[in-house]
Amino acid sequence: MEQTPLAASIPIQDKSKITDSSDSDTESAGVHDHDPPTLTEKRRIENEVFRAFMESEALSASTESVVKDREREDQELSIQDLIAKYEDANRVTTPREYQIELFERAKARNTIAVVDTGSGKTHIAVLLLRHVLEQEIRDRAAGKLPRLAFFLVPRTPLVFQQFRVLECGLDHSVGRFCGAMGTDFYKKEQWDKHFEEYMAIVCTPDILCQCLLHTYISMERINLLVFDEAHHAKLEDPYAR
Repeated sequence: MEQTPLAASIPIQDKSKITDSSDSDTESAGVHDHDPPTLTEKRRIENEVFRAFMESEALSASTESVVKDREREDQELSIQDLIAKYEDANRVTTPREYQIELFERAKARNTIAVVDTGSGKTHIAVLLLRHVLEQEIRDRAAGKLPRLAFFLVPRTPLVFQQFRVLECGLDHSVGRFCGAMGTDFYKKEQWDKHFEEYMAIVCTPDILCQCLLHTYISMERINLLVFDEAHHAKLEDPYAR
């Protein structure tokens, strides 16, 4: 059976220790009781979710005719069904033994998980995020510097897809950012507000690179990095930076 690399991340103890995690192709969070979706199906879902977001943003800013309203409602219902179907297939459930084993290893050191496609690699990352964020709650209560977890994805559609997965799997506030949201024009005050509001953030690597470059955030304020599809970290790719 073909093996595909994914990334499980691990807690960053200091600024010199960065967690690597990867997914060779878009991975579902959770255990599948059916055949895993093909790469084409997963890419289609990614694009539909992203298109739904962009269309809903554009439609909310304009006034529609009665006919257009009905068409929009029908379209939104269709998209909601698609998203619901995806979420049901990727909901975090009881982890399997190999997922627990990889999770325990990722708690101790930087880890790259390589398992079969459809084996729930993102589930491992969700387990790790839960662990890290629970520790973060205790650290903040003890007066330590607040820190955030970052879940990095290589493509914009994946920002919205993985955001929904983490929303389902975590009990803490999750944010999602990509260039299409105008993040290039965010000022430090805006980022400070977002970093205070969320405990985990899903974004493209370019966004985190820019935040670090402009000192909107420092490595001391990051407790976990997950690299989805970490095999992209080569040459001039933003992951490599």
